[in-house]
Amino acid sequence: RLLACGAPRCLLRSLQVSAVAAERPRLSSHSIRAQPSRQMKIYTRTGDRGTSALFTGERRPKTDPIFDALGCLDELSAQLGVAIADWRGLEDAADEQLRRELLDRLIRVQCLLQECMSCVATPRGSPAARQFHLDRSDFPTELAKELEAWIDEYTSELPPLRQFILPSGSSVGARLHVARAVCRRAERSLACLLDTSGGAFGGTSGDASGSTSGSTSGGASGGTSGGSSGGTSGGASGHLEPSVYAYVNRLSDFLFTAARFASKLDGVDETVHRPVR
Repeated sequence: RLLACGAPRCLLRSLQVSAVAAERPRLSSHSIRAQPSRQMKIYTRTGDRGTSALFTGERRPKTDPIFDALGCLDELSAQLGVAIADWRGLEDAADEQLRRELLDRLIRVQCLLQECMSCVATPRGSPAARQFHLDRSDFPTELAKELEAWIDEYTSELPPLRQFILPSGSSVGARLHVARAVCRRAERSLACLLDTSGGAFGGTSGDASGSTSGSTSGGASGGTSGGSSGGTSGGASGHLEPSVYAYVNRLSDFLFTAARFASKLDGVDETVHRPVR
């Protein structure tokens, strides 16, 4: 469970262990890490003075850009949960297998967002970060490739895009468009945590959804991340693993495609943008 501020505090105790503790299984494109088996306490009272702890053990103000990024990722996962809940019970439709597969993929994305949050809460440039912290929260680069494969698969089943489309379609499709807009905000909040001096943006900024949906995401989420994170640099909060940024960047493309595909499965047409002047 993640708190409203975005800090995954309930996982801290299970991850703040000594360097000799047994390693958790490494994440691969085919598996999700096993979760700690010990009971997690929901409240700790340690954040009542406006600070929260990172996985490295250090405490920072909740206004730190790291917690803004964590909150955006948490909100994104919650929006995916709404879309998943909205579609439950429809798996017995004629296209049952395709629906179940998309649901499974959305749930997998939620699990991987949890892993992204673990990585964000372990800033690479922090003096408190030890090697075992970094090893436990690394995020494999190949996971972005998995999203690309899903995008290509669904795109081949959809009519080609020749015009801008509005966030629309079926109920689930529209909810996935909302998730996509939140994902774009999460991406912006993560950008200030990157160490851009090494060219971390290379190869990650070109998105399929930017050309077709960029005009719609700003309205839904614009102006919400600048207040707490605008004007900061990667050095201010510690460096983010570039693979996390690449994954979230690619995820917005996948959610755009998934929204279109869900609407197609539901038999609802998309709304095409038409100039009003």
